[in-house]
Amino acid sequence: MSLMIAIGMAFWLGLLTSVSPCPLATNLAAVAYIGRGATNRRRTILSGVLYTAGRVTAYVGLASLLVASLLSSSGVSRWLQEYMNQFVGPLLVVVGMILVGLLDFGLTGIGLSDRMRGYVDRMGLLGAAVLGLIFALSFCPVSAALYFGSLIPIAVKSGSFFLVPIAYGVGTGIPVIGLALLLAGGTGRIGWAFQRVTAVEKILRRVTGIAIILIGIYLTLQHVWRLPFLSGGADQPGATVMTHRPIVLFVCVENSNRSQMAEAFARMIGGDSVEAHSAGSRPSGRVNPRAVSFMKEVGYDLTTHRSKSLEQFNGTHVTVAVTMGCGDFCPLVNADRREDWNIPDPKDLPDDEFRRIRDMIREKVKALLASVESAEIAK
Repeated sequence: MSLMIAIGMAFWLGLLTSVSPCPLATNLAAVAYIGRGATNRRRTILSGVLYTAGRVTAYVGLASLLVASLLSSSGVSRWLQEYMNQFVGPLLVVVGMILVGLLDFGLTGIGLSDRMRGYVDRMGLLGAAVLGLIFALSFCPVSAALYFGSLIPIAVKSGSFFLVPIAYGVGTGIPVIGLALLLAGGTGRIGWAFQRVTAVEKILRRVTGIAIILIGIYLTLQHVWRLPFLSGGADQPGATVMTHRPIVLFVCVENSNRSQMAEAFARMIGGDSVEAHSAGSRPSGRVNPRAVSFMKEVGYDLTTHRSKSLEQFNGTHVTVAVTMGCGDFCPLVNADRREDWNIPDPKDLPDDEFRRIRDMIREKVKALLASVESAEIAK
């Protein structure tokens, strides 16, 4: 999943969250309360902006914490590598059922208690931001389904623990700003807007829910049941690399040093007996000239390579997926075997250290290909 698509989806989910019944009613009550004593339109709008900022901060902070924890934990990352495709489909089906109303847990968000009103009143304008933060974390079933069941998996898949949650937070904030503007223009407009937003929200929520259910069913059939007609006639869901040779994929962040040299050595050592590729989660767009120079010393022309995105291998089935030790993982790549080599990044190291890393990669590739060959013979 590309980052721009993930950001667009997160923004849409944020909009849908903000106009779903429980958050919309909560937002309306909160904006009306914090703007009740305003003597001018500017203060009313400012209160709405601060309330929105509090909500955005809560959503972004929580999502960033969750996603960063998932991506940084090696144990969790490996679990995601193995099983993420299997649980995302059923999860999306449940999320979609909640959105269309097939599942109803009968829960509601929190309201404005007398104690909370007292805190908000004493804090003045800052109280609007605090109120927004608190209300954002009081999830209703629909908002919880959209946030934890859709946003978090999207953020994990895209590898973005900051931009994707921000897009979601901004999406949740736009309708709130609209409410503040209507309030500043006169309370008579609030009821009119509420009725129309509620009517439109039902349609949008159900359409989105049906789409999410269909996507969830497709992913479940593809990755859980592994139906042949969805995997190109083989147990290789979404395979884009067609070959009978073992396929080895080397993954790093920039795809400019370690993974490029590993791919090169796999081609040099394995020849036609193996298909070697490399990719990066955030490709730099170029191969490091130092890597080109040091690979030239061992007889390989790295100028023929380019820095590639890991996204082009999503759904591809490979024999071995190797991460180079940069904290990345590739849950959308289906691999028979996974390894993490934990090799230091030579980008800023002295020449002798760069050569040492190069030679270390060569030895690891040699051992890897020998084990792959043995496994192929044993089949």
